Amino acid sequence: MNINSIKHFQPFQHSIFGSLQPLVDKKFPVEPLTACIALDDHFRALGEELYSLYQLLQPMKAVRVEMTPSQQSKFNNYFSSVQTSQMNAHGEYIIASVRRLGLSAFRIILILSALRILETGEIPTKLTCTDEDFYTALTICNTLMVHTGKIFSTLPQVEENPSGHLSSSRQQQFLTSLPEDITFTRQTYLQTAETLGIPVPSADRYINRWVNSGALEKVGHGEFRRG
Repeated sequence: MNINSIKHFQPFQHSIFGSLQPLVDKKFPVEPLTACIALDDHFRALGEELYSLYQLLQPMKAVRVEMTPSQQSKFNNYFSSVQTSQMNAHGEYIIASVRRLGLSAFRIILILSALRILETGEIPTKLTCTDEDFYTALTICNTLMVHTGKIFSTLPQVEENPSGHLSSSRQQQFLTSLPEDITFTRQTYLQTAETLGIPVPSADRYINRWVNSGALEKVGHGEFRRG
């Protein structure tokens, strides 16, 4: 997979990303062999157990899985917060990944809820997600969001003008056009960016970069100050 920039990241936003670092340990501990379980046998047994559930569900009509009103509210609040924080950090190109992750979270909830049938032995027409499964799904997605942000941040952050060359003067003009010595909001700097022909994702990225470098101060949620 070859992704040259954040623009080329969009077609892959139906995917779940992982960033793994090799674990290097100078020590190679050797422990006494007490019990040995062949991994092939272990995973074959798990597969057979899940396949039995699959066969059990096949002849049935659809099983409805629901979240409680409290879970629905927490779900919406969680992903709304994640979307805002990720957009502020990486710009609007990452929004599709956040929303796709929300869909993945619900699919994880479906799987975890269905697995409860193996514990209860009951096959109801409606399943209500337990709080344990709900928070497990959000915990998994929280980790996946960290990985997605890591992958996104490694992509080239170059915004080209129509001639294909980076316009640093336009960035500088954008910075100097922002209000000085007063607090301004995201809406204010997006209006300024629009007058300069700067796309919204680029404007968000420039603001985030200037906050990190100290050129701007973030004084509150969605509020900034220059000077």
